[in-house]
Amino acid sequence: MSDTRLELYRQRFRSAPVGVWSHAVGTFAMIMNQVWTIRPDHTGMVQWLSGSGELRFFFEWQEAGDYLIRVRDREWIVEADGEPPDAAEPEDDEPEPWIDLRYEFSLGNHGDFPGEFVLLRSVGSEGFWWSDFPLILSGGAAALGQA
Repeated sequence: MSDTRLELYRQRFRSAPVGVWSHAVGTFAMIMNQVWTIRPDHTGMVQWLSGSGELRFFFEWQEAGDYLIRVRDREWIVEADGEPPDAAEPEDDEPEPWIDLRYEFSLGNHGDFPGEFVLLRSVGSEGFWWSDFPLILSGGAAALGQA
């Protein structure tokens, strides 16, 4: 069963991990969480959600090969305690450089939840991109149309 799940993810996300992903940290995600949305239109957003507010980070991405995408930062927005969001001040008008991001799938823990889950991470890292933690597909098999 494990090999089948990994193969399904590897086939589905060969060109890009398009979907909604979250930190694989178990029930701790109810207190603090990151939600990664990687859209088919080559844009994405990361939301940090906590009791003190929300931070949103926007990025662009491009397909660059099997299990390889190029990414670059676009904008940061901070919202704390219900206050209106503030856009981070851009340092210059030049776009950020593209960064190659090679990713892989493995089986592992989702915090304190029982069982093994398919995890998305950067090759050679415990986490994904600059996150310290791997990601798990929101909705799991149902999001893949397999439920």
